[in-house]
Amino acid sequence: MTLLYLDTNVILARYASNEPQHEAAKNIIKRIEEGEMNAMTSVLTLLEVASVTARAYERFVDVGEDMKRGDITVAFLRRVVGLVNLNFIPMGGEINLKIAEQNL
Repeated sequence: MTLLYLDTNVILARYASNEPQHEAAKNIIKRIEEGEMNAMTSVLTLLEVASVTARAYERFVDVGEDMKRGDITVAFLRRVVGLVNLNFIPMGGEINLKIAEQNL
């Protein structure tokens, strides 16, 4: 079975319909979640996703005016952490990340 490493740009493109690689990223992640491919990414991807979404906050404000910068960032992190069949490569040492009462 194919083993893929997902970089942050693939994960973010999956959720940004205006990105040129959106459809390709969407299809790759769908195949991973359906078990057709094995995939992994670094725990640093979570930090990159948080950084990018926090900086792009203004693009998402119209989604819901009640959503704060942190809410949007946590929503994206939940999506990434919740991807079925996506494994995380640990870094040296221990990393604890708490996302809305969910310890990772």
